Amino acid sequence: MPPFEEFWYRLQLELATWTRIRNWTEHGGYTSKERWICFQARSYLACSENQKRWVDPHLGLFGRNWIVCSNLRGNGFCKVSKEEFRNVYDQWTKYRNGQIKRADLGKSGVSSYTISILKWFEDLPEDTPAALALATKAN
Repeated sequence: MPPFEEFWYRLQLELATWTRIRNWTEHGGYTSKERWICFQARSYLACSENQKRWVDPHLGLFGRNWIVCSNLRGNGFCKVSKEEFRNVYDQWTKYRNGQIKRADLGKSGVSSYTISILKWFEDLPEDTPAALALATKAN
């Protein structure tokens, strides 16, 4: 996995539109064998505390600090901050290697989303438009 800031920047690009993510855990894999249990995720510049007003991400990439996810139960939305992602990201290798449990990732209530999004990101091909744009920018 790349350094966190590089990861976060690419994640904002990859999630510029609503994207379907499968629910996943290290212990159980994808959470349903019979059908996909999914949620949708999208990056946003800002979110109000009551989650009723999100600032459109197309206003600019810099400063995007939130990922908004449709609730796994299908009733509403949750928001995941950059800081909450950083906390899980910093422990991702230990979690993937089975050295720590999901409970060790914190009590924020959004670990289902961060874990699933990190797994989705890990499995992305290197030639997505966002990845190619970042590679071009770096050169």
